[in-house]
Amino acid sequence: MDVTSDNPWAGTGLDALGGRVLEYLVGHANASSLTVAAAVGAPLEDVETALRSLEDALLVIPRRRPAPAVEGRPATSLPGLPAGPQAR
Repeated sequence: MDVTSDNPWAGTGLDALGGRVLEYLVGHANASSLTVAAAVGAPLEDVETALRSLEDALLVIPRRRPAPAVEGRPATSLPGLPAGPQAR
C-alpha cells in the first residue's frame, strides 16, 4: 500500500478509480454504471470492476430494481365465454 501517492484513498486499500467512483456515488446514489463511467472519465468496463470491488468491500450496495408490474387484468377476472347454442 503506497500512502505517499496522490491517491487520497491509498490508505484505505482503494485504488484511485475506486475512490473516484465512491466519491461520485455519495452524491449520486441512483446513478447507473454508464453514468458513473461518464462522470469519472473512465471506461465502462473499468468502472464496473471498481463497482464490484466496492461491493466486495461492503462500501456500496447495488440497487436491485423490482420486477415490473404485469399490465392488464388477471386471468381470473376475464369475463365468461359468450353464450351460444348449447350442444346436447
